[in-house]
Amino acid sequence: MNFIFFIYITFGSFRTTYTRLNEDTAEGIPKIYSVSTLDGRQIDYYDNETEKLMPRQYWMEKFASGDKWNNYTEIRERVRQTSKQFSQLHSDYMYERVHGCVWDDETEDSHGFEEYSCDGKEFISLDLKENRYTPHVPQAEPTVLEWNNDRKRLDFLKRYYQHECTDWLKELLKFSKATFEETENQKILNGEDSKSSASDGSYGLVALITILVVVILILVYILGKNWNKLIPYCKSLMNYQTVPQT
Repeated sequence: MNFIFFIYITFGSFRTTYTRLNEDTAEGIPKIYSVSTLDGRQIDYYDNETEKLMPRQYWMEKFASGDKWNNYTEIRERVRQTSKQFSQLHSDYMYERVHGCVWDDETEDSHGFEEYSCDGKEFISLDLKENRYTPHVPQAEPTVLEWNNDRKRLDFLKRYYQHECTDWLKELLKFSKATFEETENQKILNGEDSKSSASDGSYGLVALITILVVVILILVYILGKNWNKLIPYCKSLMNYQTVPQT
């Protein structure tokens, strides 16, 4: 009997990093791309050349073939669009937008985050408690003033980080865990099949050897019982072969 134990940590983090390179980037290199990670492992990729969100894990490929993939890509696109204006305003710089959420299944605590940087330096961050943006350098103040006046944008992002982001994080953790368990179970079943095949082969060999031993014992018994009759016959046969022919 096999006992299967799965150790799976459900404390999770869902993080997406959007990067926009400056206008001096060489041709053929995507100027905008994003990478999303779940607990530090990349799960999808997007760039402005393909304009398509692509899964990067085996279980994520299975998720992409399901009925929830369209909803997942739609909400990702809506969030991405909220930074489109920023990338247009600051096209001379390389900027990054890092956003996502973390969740602890034991305490049910969760929180979201959103941060912008220009040329590797902190630029703007979103304070979800106050539901407003905070500038980190004087150059960011005009953008922050404009964004803080856009209540529709702020309300959407607050709702997303407090609810939808966490819901997707839980959904992805659940799906990856189920796929992991299914794969491990299949490996164990395949291992049992291999052992069964090997055992069947061993049993067949033992049966063949047993039959050969029984046949040899029967022959020995028959020959031993009729040995006295065989000796004269063998002698006469040898004498017949040695008599010279005339």
